[in-house]
Amino acid sequence: MVDEEEKRVELKVKMRSVPSGGRARANKSLLEELDIENEATLELIPVEGAFQNKKARVIIYTDNMAEEGVIRLGEVECKSLGISEGDYVYARVHIGAVSKVVKDTIEAEKDLVGKMTKRIVGEKEKDIQEE
Repeated sequence: MVDEEEKRVELKVKMRSVPSGGRARANKSLLEELDIENEATLELIPVEGAFQNKKARVIIYTDNMAEEGVIRLGEVECKSLGISEGDYVYARVHIGAVSKVVKDTIEAEKDLVGKMTKRIVGEKEKDIQEE
């Protein structure tokens, strides 16, 4: 299930049989759902429970063999989130501090360009009316 507003996906947790070392495994369909590439960093948040304010970051690896709607996590990640096999987590793209600054800068520049354009157009219209 994709939440379009926040671009997050709800996934069922299954435990990996080997230590994960900060890696998670899911079906390739997750790449398209979140508009990401393989080996992207995801932020996981428990859907329910006392640990809803906890977050964990994992590097996602995908293939077609993994079950859709499921994310396989290691014991360390599950413990840090306070979850068990069968629980659900929200997965969303982790935006690092540098990426966030770049994104905010781009948005500010768009806003500034929009304001400048309106001002220039307004001045041109005023000039035309005065002629």
